[in-house]
Amino acid sequence: MGADMIEFDVRRTDDGHLVIVHDALLEGRPIGSFALAELRRSRLGSGIPTLAETLELTRGRIALDVELKEEGYESAVVDQVHQRFGRDHVVFTSFSVRSVAALARHSGAPRAGLIVDRNTDNAIDLWREWIAEHRAEPTVADLLRAAKDSGATLIAASQTLMETDGFEAAAHAAGFALMVWTVNNPAAIGRYLADPMLEAVITDRPDLALALRSAS
Repeated sequence: MGADMIEFDVRRTDDGHLVIVHDALLEGRPIGSFALAELRRSRLGSGIPTLAETLELTRGRIALDVELKEEGYESAVVDQVHQRFGRDHVVFTSFSVRSVAALARHSGAPRAGLIVDRNTDNAIDLWREWIAEHRAEPTVADLLRAAKDSGATLIAASQTLMETDGFEAAAHAAGFALMVWTVNNPAAIGRYLADPMLEAVITDRPDLALALRSAS
């Protein structure tokens, strides 16, 4: 289609293989409880690729947004990616401030991004953790401070957060690059594509986004 980047999610199997899969559970079991061979023998897991296979397929063809769904294997992901991809063609992102901090400490991950959403079921989402700890919703300043403390240079914000009064301007003033997700409405795609403060628009409809960008 001509998209600039693709985004995918990384998890780790019980025997240490990094695999590309969004959902935490397969057939009611955590992905991390499967060995790779067992995962691929399952009815729903047979087509799940490894990170290495995905990198071989994509290198030299497109840039990557690599999202880590869990904590504890940041270095392994970065090392695999940078065996095949240049530093300028990859960003690493996570909902977890701890994963982002680990990524930011790794010399191979100069672009570490914190993903933030106001409403998510992700157990390591900053928003949920903040509310549990402080018994109050974080302000824009709180979110930006947490992102800065983690070492993030990029924030991937949900549409809900992007539309929060003052967020975009404050994030830009704090020196963060910004991406917005997941934007599928044509009017919203066009609006965000025209926003000079946004580095990327994440969408399930890249054909539509590319057509809108070409027409602008």
